[in-house]
Amino acid sequence: MHIVILSDIFGHTDALSHLAEQLQNGLEAKQAVTSFAILTPYKDTAVEETPTFNKEAEAYEYFVEHSSIDEYSQLLASYLDDITQTDVVQAHTTICIIGFSVGASALWSYAGTFNNQDRSCLKSTKILGFGYYSSQIRKMTDLSPSFPLEFVFPKHEPHFCIKQVIESIKTNQNPTCRIVDAEHGFMNQYSNNFDGNLLEQECFLLIEKLSALKD
Repeated sequence: MHIVILSDIFGHTDALSHLAEQLQNGLEAKQAVTSFAILTPYKDTAVEETPTFNKEAEAYEYFVEHSSIDEYSQLLASYLDDITQTDVVQAHTTICIIGFSVGASALWSYAGTFNNQDRSCLKSTKILGFGYYSSQIRKMTDLSPSFPLEFVFPKHEPHFCIKQVIESIKTNQNPTCRIVDAEHGFMNQYSNNFDGNLLEQECFLLIEKLSALKD
């Protein structure tokens, strides 16, 4: 299994690297062979090159200036197209994409346009995704994702009604949704809404679900 993690507006942080390592160790303990890649809205920015943000507002301003949901979705598409030229797709018959905030929105956008583009190299590959607290999904409810997605929403979003969004997208067979008792950003330790206990619970659930999909 090849796992692609799509960061939020904070980019590639030490905490995100630690999360990837935690998932990989948990999957290897269950004898699931995995490889990982971390993508950010800022293209190939390495962890040591990622700007340090003191506030979420600073990270948001940087994102608006340097990227967008559409660009992030295209970056994901380009990455997945590129790895078809390597041994990654041959070695792993399943690709799992895990997105956080804008990363989850980019995942939704990509899944909703997958069949509209030439993805012939990936047609024989099983793709699935997990998205956490996407807010821009509210502007893309008309899209119909072409592979299975599980989206996890917080209990509250200031700019839209979560239950209405879920009602709008659940008519498609591929997405499933659930709401957790937390606020937006609960899996990011740099967020004011970080919830360490819930992060551990969600990591455990991911490991359990992904280990059942061994290549």
